[in-house]
Amino acid sequence: MNPFSSSPEPSLAKYIGHLPRQSLLKYAQTEDQKAYWGHLAAFYFFVSHCWQAKLQGNDPFIEAVEDQTVNQWYYDAIWARANLLQNLWKLIESGHPWISKAFANQEYDCPFTSAPDLFCHIIEMQANYTFSRCLKPYHNVSTPERLKAWKILRKLVSTNELKAPQRKVLKSLTSQYHGNSWLLVSLAVICTVADSGNQELLQKLNDYCTAAVRDMEVTVTGLSRKRSSKNFEKFYSFTWHHGNIVPANKTGGTYSL
Repeated sequence: MNPFSSSPEPSLAKYIGHLPRQSLLKYAQTEDQKAYWGHLAAFYFFVSHCWQAKLQGNDPFIEAVEDQTVNQWYYDAIWARANLLQNLWKLIESGHPWISKAFANQEYDCPFTSAPDLFCHIIEMQANYTFSRCLKPYHNVSTPERLKAWKILRKLVSTNELKAPQRKVLKSLTSQYHGNSWLLVSLAVICTVADSGNQELLQKLNDYCTAAVRDMEVTVTGLSRKRSSKNFEKFYSFTWHHGNIVPANKTGGTYSL
């Protein structure tokens, strides 16, 4: 029996609260890696509760923000991600036949017999990939190509149109991100839905991209904070080096390894 058959969205909202998979902890060899898994698990837990609460028309964290036990940025971040995932689900729910093609084109060998199965696979893949980066001997993230993709998403949001040159750039980026499964699939989905020509799907794609831009804007806001406060710890650049977090030096641009 399909557990999502009668009421998929509440079940999906609850499902994401169990990511990333706890089985990944067996690969964590350092305290930094274990702490990172805990950080991600907490984030997905809160996002899950926000999405579930949204379906009931309430907000589980608004009082905590008002009494400053939860900082405003973290509150904005979990709600932005909840809205992003909800819009992704709506896009997949309507466009499952087209979006399945995106996976086929990327040579994924997993059969996705339903929209909930596909959604769960995408979200779990993203969560597990996010954690698995810390298991590499060395990992750093370069942003220029990502920024290029986000500029295209912003354009799509304002025009509700993905022109041929923009589509070409996204497809080119797709071929460059074999190591980043979440970005790879996201770009493939965008291109496939745009190619479908289905206006209802294009509107849902627009809603998803609007939520994605908001999610990114909140992230950028957090990364841009210049100092820590009572309930906000400033983010510093870092890299993973053999399971340990190494902060960037004060001059920026390089990492002290």
